[in-house]
Amino acid sequence: MVRRSDVKNHPMRRFLMMGLIFLMTAGALVYVPETADAIDYEFSVDSEEVRIKVLTDGRAVIRYILHFTNYGTGFDVVDIGMPNHKFDLDSAHATVTVKRSHSRILHQDTDPKIKRSWYVYPGVEVHVNAGDEPIIILDFSITCDWMVWESPNNKDLASVQFRPTWFGSSYQIGPTRKLAISINLPVPMSDANSVIPDERGWDTISSNDYGVLLNWTFYDKSPEDIESGYTDVGCAFPKGYVDNYYRKNLWVSFQFFIHDVIGMVWMNKEVSCICGGLISVSIFVGLLLAFSMRRSKDYFRPSISPPGAPPRTGLTAPEAALVLELPLDRVVEMIVFGMLRKGAITTWKDDEKLRITKKWRDVLTEKYELDLYDAVDDDGRIDRWKLESTLEDMIKETERKMRGFSLRKTKDHYRNIVKMAWKEIENCSSLEEMDLAIERNGDWLPLDKEYRKKMGDHVHVWFMGVDVRDRTMPGSGNPGSFARSFSDGMISMSGRLVDSTGSLTRSVVSTLHPSSSGGHHSGGSFGGGGGCACACACACACAGGGR
Repeated sequence: MVRRSDVKNHPMRRFLMMGLIFLMTAGALVYVPETADAIDYEFSVDSEEVRIKVLTDGRAVIRYILHFTNYGTGFDVVDIGMPNHKFDLDSAHATVTVKRSHSRILHQDTDPKIKRSWYVYPGVEVHVNAGDEPIIILDFSITCDWMVWESPNNKDLASVQFRPTWFGSSYQIGPTRKLAISINLPVPMSDANSVIPDERGWDTISSNDYGVLLNWTFYDKSPEDIESGYTDVGCAFPKGYVDNYYRKNLWVSFQFFIHDVIGMVWMNKEVSCICGGLISVSIFVGLLLAFSMRRSKDYFRPSISPPGAPPRTGLTAPEAALVLELPLDRVVEMIVFGMLRKGAITTWKDDEKLRITKKWRDVLTEKYELDLYDAVDDDGRIDRWKLESTLEDMIKETERKMRGFSLRKTKDHYRNIVKMAWKEIENCSSLEEMDLAIERNGDWLPLDKEYRKKMGDHVHVWFMGVDVRDRTMPGSGNPGSFARSFSDGMISMSGRLVDSTGSLTRSVVSTLHPSSSGGHHSGGSFGGGGGCACACACACACAGGGR
């Protein structure tokens, strides 16, 4: 996905899933749907071909052609993950071909049983009934709605994103040897230049009677690779070629959430008999979680980069923190600490909150530093509105710097810098080496999500029993003084500069992206995590754990 601004990995959904798993586990004591555990599922996926035909009404016809080699004794059901809950089960059709050898067809079923899956949500299960026969070919197609979305990066474009289904690693032997994906767009080949790829680009582009045909081919991809988004594909194209598309907003996200709750409980009547009385409680708890735990952190939205774009190097550490979408309070801490190191400010504590005293504005070089310096009032507090304006301008400038560069490669670049910085610190054998290592790398260490823990593991341990009296910033020459002052300064600053981090982020998001404030569901960037339903400009099929 170009941006995974969806509900797939939303914390609320994870908590709800845990509750539903508990309820269904209790229900399993009363009812066991099928003796799946008694069936020996063991197979390899020789090839997986996915053909997606994008329709002008916002739907898409999704066709899977799957070739399995069966090593078990009960290959009876295949679970296929769907992009979202808006699939049309009545449109589903499958042909199952069972072979004793590659040249000998044992039997063929053109009308197998298809129903909602017990094991994959949202998904369907196809009853292939192959038993212990060695070769199974499944040709399956279905129509799914909510597949064409307004691009989050350009309101003049429509977007289609897709993640192919995968199978549980406890059932599948080895990687999927060949994975071929194609997206057929209602765009004539004469206007193929208007189709914009995601960062991955496509392998080939051609056309047929319907329009442009984009093709991707992957080899030897494990279920974990597919699940993590390594084989995600997508593109954007002018809205004029479709009659209908969808926009991400709070109402759409709410619909997906409600359908997730109802679908997970009611997708089978037997489960509804057990859990039906608790649906209202589940919805109530889910709504409470939605309003109490929702994190609108999708503040950074760079433009789509061309295929083969390089990483953006040369960013400052706070700018890199924005690209990595770290919490905004962390970004503020990094800016303030940088100003502290330059001697532009000093800090003091009042009612457990850090206050700032301004000293030397001229030593600051970055615009966001100057803006934050000016945002400090006479009482040493950071003016909330000026802080929001500073962050908004900083985000816009960083997005501008990212134009033409790969977001994924840029993130990898700065994560590697952080990794190497910590490695250098871990290898220190003296306080003097620690001082030098932190002085060189201190700006980058807070980019690590677990940097506070690592500071305790790799820095604080050096000061047990060591009396380092001078803790000014920077170090005064005493062994370990710089490292100690850095460590103490960052930890004392944590959570003491900004009140209500969540409301700060929501305010910034509502200004930068007013159409999605309050409606975003976090999930990171293209290519991570599992999950199922999407409530944004994406349509990623989820499976996993399926048979």
